[in-house]
Amino acid sequence: MSSSEGASAPDWYAEPLSWAKLQHIESWLLGAGPERWPDEVPGAELELAQGRVDLARRERATLSDATVRARLSLAEAGFRRVLSDSRADAQDRRHADAGIGEVAALLDGPAPSVADVGAFKIRKRSAWGARPSIPSRVHRNTRPWRKITVHHSATSSAGLATGSATASAEAIRLIQKDHMETKGWGDIAYHFLIDPAGRVFQGRDIGYQGAHAGGNNNIANIGICLLGDFEHARPDPRAMRSLEELISALSARHGIARSEVHGHNDFRATECPGKNLMAWVQRYSHGSGL
Repeated sequence: MSSSEGASAPDWYAEPLSWAKLQHIESWLLGAGPERWPDEVPGAELELAQGRVDLARRERATLSDATVRARLSLAEAGFRRVLSDSRADAQDRRHADAGIGEVAALLDGPAPSVADVGAFKIRKRSAWGARPSIPSRVHRNTRPWRKITVHHSATSSAGLATGSATASAEAIRLIQKDHMETKGWGDIAYHFLIDPAGRVFQGRDIGYQGAHAGGNNNIANIGICLLGDFEHARPDPRAMRSLEELISALSARHGIARSEVHGHNDFRATECPGKNLMAWVQRYSHGSGL
């Protein structure tokens, strides 16, 4: 490693994920970078740790279990260094907490991940600052997925339609907070959430049953929630395009029939997902989409 590399300002954030990128970050952390750019250390640690998690998930099918666990242990150590670093801000700490949760899920949970569902981007839990799940309150999915259930958050999306991903992330954190603190569940109820701009966010890890349809209705049932109140408003077309793409990708991956795409009110007496969204669900499940 050259001294100039170790002392340079961080310049890797725009690089695509690769082992070369992670080696670049590690060299920076082991070199003179932290001395010259101390405030950048938490971000570098997070980038390195999250990269190790993402590559371990991507490559786990071709690696031994011992190798995967070693890589994830290094990632967890990086996240914990951020939590103990006084320079880390609240967002850094949320990312680190979420990362530790991801590591735990990968070490204890099944191999499938949301990263390869469809060709579109799914924003991971770390992107919205998810809390780690509570292992004792979530149940591993042990059956093939056979249903998809569509929900709405039943809250106004007026401030999200032209907002940033940051605003949507805050809305999702509030949903998770309610589900974990008020309802006592082990994590956010849904496996995926979609904001009005059509951004798709990872919710509960796909390896675990959701808590979205009530009791045994959650078994083998993937939950998708659109942010908004669609009893009183119409969903944004961008959100609907993402919903159809996501359902199509999940259906193809898991062999789910169109007739097994439901609205929440197919299972319980509720207005969810709202009459305007439920109309689309009914059309889709009977063979037509947008």
